Amino acid sequence: MSQKQQVHKRIVLLFMKEVFEAYTNKRIDLAEARTTLSLSRSSFFRYLKMYRSNPSGFGISYIRTSVNRKLSVVADEKIAEILRDEKELIRDPNVRVGKYNFSALSEELKRENGISASSETIRKKAIAWKMHHPKTRFAKIYREVETTKIGRLFQHDTCIHQWSPFCKAFYLILTVDDHSRKIVYAKFFAQETSMNHILAVRDTVQKYGLPLAYYTDRHSIFTFNFNNGPRNQTYQTRVEDADVQWKCVLSKLQIQGICANSPQAKGKVESKFKYLQGRVVRRCAKEEVTTFEHAQRILDEEVRYYNEFKIHAVTEQTPQQRFELAEKEGRSVLRPFKPAEGQSWKDIFCLEYEKKLDRYGRTKVKGIEIQVKSSPSQNVTIRYIEENGEKEIIVLTKNTVLKSFRI
Repeated sequence: MSQKQQVHKRIVLLFMKEVFEAYTNKRIDLAEARTTLSLSRSSFFRYLKMYRSNPSGFGISYIRTSVNRKLSVVADEKIAEILRDEKELIRDPNVRVGKYNFSALSEELKRENGISASSETIRKKAIAWKMHHPKTRFAKIYREVETTKIGRLFQHDTCIHQWSPFCKAFYLILTVDDHSRKIVYAKFFAQETSMNHILAVRDTVQKYGLPLAYYTDRHSIFTFNFNNGPRNQTYQTRVEDADVQWKCVLSKLQIQGICANSPQAKGKVESKFKYLQGRVVRRCAKEEVTTFEHAQRILDEEVRYYNEFKIHAVTEQTPQQRFELAEKEGRSVLRPFKPAEGQSWKDIFCLEYEKKLDRYGRTKVKGIEIQVKSSPSQNVTIRYIEENGEKEIIVLTKNTVLKSFRI
């Protein structure tokens, strides 16, 4: 449905005067007068008041009181330049960019050239210069369901993408607070493993505190998946809540793990992936990123901009403002957490296995052979920690450390 034209362009002055005169003399009622002129209630009475105060001098011609803000020639040249660069990225088969991102271009223009131009201005110029051919837009229906306090629900997910055309595809692990929309964790990883997701929880909890629940998809890292299990399954392995390392860690922290039934259910974190793909990929291509460290710096900058400067269309606040407002008003259920006395972070944020030593005091974890000078056939608990390429293994029995070593 097209937008209405301005009043002075779609209504003839004499016709409007005639309708107001008929309404004043009670020949027509309010509903008929408004319908005839296609005016809202407030607009109708505003124009009626002007007419009654000065019937002979009444007019609806639009008189501009200020000069239209126009971009300079230099600004137009810069916009044309970034649009040409963007078109090259779109045409490059090695870059995962499929269409213009005018919002990202507006931010780039402001950040690198100090030129303020809205995304709509850039879009209109791209159309006028025959660089963009828009498709017909259809209205979208959104259903927003959100929590009322920060920390009540953290949406958590992973996305594999070719973030730079000069690197192989790698994973982004992301955590978003449901109420404020703030990105509380974002980091690139070469692989998606249970240990990396557990490290993401550790870093988030250390910085913000313990939430009430984590909301994830039904990946086998987060919940037991019958279809991915062994062919010959017992009753216990068929139970949906079969122990997985992710749930074991959340249980230690007294955090509820919730699994969504569809990607649309966790739309807040899914939309952040789309937002970051539209910006990080472009910057990585332009800066010819070849290392994880460089890509992570760009990601950190984009996340900081989103949290502190991007005004959300629904909340009309930046995520940081909404987060701080909830804290100020006491609408936070984040709990501080410290390990119990005699307990370290490694005792919680690890992969934990119950094993039985063979008659030579040996066992294996993650393909690593472990030998312990202990009683043969003894039951032991093995904690496995892996971070930044370093592996640490701790062997315990009845909370007593039998062996600890790094690889």
